[in-house]
Amino acid sequence: MSAGAIYYSESIYDGFEKWLILINSSNLLKVLPEIKEECYNFKLTEQDVPFLSAKHKLTKRERDIIEMSLRKGYFDYPKKVKLEEISEELGVSKVAVLQTLRRAIKKVIKSNEDILTGKL
Repeated sequence: MSAGAIYYSESIYDGFEKWLILINSSNLLKVLPEIKEECYNFKLTEQDVPFLSAKHKLTKRERDIIEMSLRKGYFDYPKKVKLEEISEELGVSKVAVLQTLRRAIKKVIKSNEDILTGKL
């Protein structure tokens, strides 16, 4: 997570675990040595997954708020920034930021249902 990876699922078949994660290739290069060190048998496959294919469906405001929230650590655990801080920086109410985030996240999820349900 600290490298910007998004975990979706794992499966076990014939004694092997298969993990589906999405990560930017430049971030992957940074954490790849650590991943290999933790794995007994490691195989990396690259798929052209149109993650965040909802980007064209998001409004500019939704993109800005979701990207700011991600960059500042709102989605981290524990959160590095509270909703109040984001809303103050944007000059809008906390409720407005939360509604916009939820709307944007819903669009992203709906555009990636195959990934989330394991149909990919």
